[in-house]
Amino acid sequence: MRRRIPLPEFLRDVLLLSLSAFGGPQAHITVFLQHLVYKKQYLEEDELLQINALCQFLPGPTSTQTLIAIGHKLGGPKLAFLTLLVWVFPATVIMTTLALAYVYFEQQHLPTDFSRYLQPMAVGFIAYSAVRLSRSLVTNFTQAGYLCIALVSVLLIRSSLVYPIVLLLAGWLSTRRTNTSGPAPTWPELRPRWGNLYLLLGLFAASALVGNFFQLKPVLIFENTFRYGSMVFGGGQVLVPLLFEQFVLNKGYLTASEFLTGWGAAQAVPGPVFTFTSFTHALAMKEYGSGGMVLGAFLGMSGIFLPGALLIFFIYPTWEKLKDWSLIQNALKGVNAAACGFIAAAAILLARTLPPTTDNLLAGILAFLGLYLLKLPPVLIVGLCLFVGLVMAL
Repeated sequence: MRRRIPLPEFLRDVLLLSLSAFGGPQAHITVFLQHLVYKKQYLEEDELLQINALCQFLPGPTSTQTLIAIGHKLGGPKLAFLTLLVWVFPATVIMTTLALAYVYFEQQHLPTDFSRYLQPMAVGFIAYSAVRLSRSLVTNFTQAGYLCIALVSVLLIRSSLVYPIVLLLAGWLSTRRTNTSGPAPTWPELRPRWGNLYLLLGLFAASALVGNFFQLKPVLIFENTFRYGSMVFGGGQVLVPLLFEQFVLNKGYLTASEFLTGWGAAQAVPGPVFTFTSFTHALAMKEYGSGGMVLGAFLGMSGIFLPGALLIFFIYPTWEKLKDWSLIQNALKGVNAAACGFIAAAAILLARTLPPTTDNLLAGILAFLGLYLLKLPPVLIVGLCLFVGLVMAL
């Protein structure tokens, strides 16, 4: 029987995760499993994986939406909202501070050599997640086929739409294979909370109309990011080219050097990668002074996270009734197998971006073995990588 959850304890654990979870949503799921499931037993492994599968279907930051849904499950909408704030706050503060420091030092690049081993470490984390989840979720050749389809699709088709399309296909095929003859399943009684969807659509329309009519820069940059948060599948790597085209190439709010400096710094910051928008939006508002930069960082953070949060508030109560329906249970077998393929693809794609050096290869392998064989806490591995990187930089 699951123990009673002290909500302050859960929020403390979310804060710990926000300070120790590196590597994006594919690596975050490993940390969530280690801490929230195996160590603290807030929920079962299959419950976390079902929530993560739901969030894979939705636009927005997957790991953030997963945590919001866990908070909703444990304590309702109030805890879900507090979970969002606690999860995004540290990374937002760090990225805003980096933007202020960047301007203060007259656009001098901030030293990030100490974080040189975080990316290969993240590859090791993601590879561990793929192996660990595949062992429990891929139990037959059919599910292995779904995994391979997802893996190859992501590697060959460079579009964010591949994620929801492949998940829908795997879920449909799994349902077709496991659905047996018999009485038609009864559709559960659903009561969606339409107010959250109306608020999402209202904010979308209002920011677009006000920003374009009055040409107010703060509203325009909020609208841009709110739109991306409503449309982007596949994590921060998909968000980056959209922001680069709009803020650097189209609007000229940032230089390419400023943009890439922020993205490099974001790799060394724990928590949600989408807080990169705090950096870009702060610099986009630098002509308004430090107060304007702080406002820009807040607009970037709220614009990118609000759509995904409102979608969870709208969908999750319905999902709690749908997930136990036999048709959904059958679909989830295919969806979870495909999600394992996505995680394996993420490890390969991230590894491709790294310089093919011996120390990078060694860092990734040791991170994987530290989790898989030694069962080391992820935060300890992160600390060791930062320490070794700092020694090498000095």
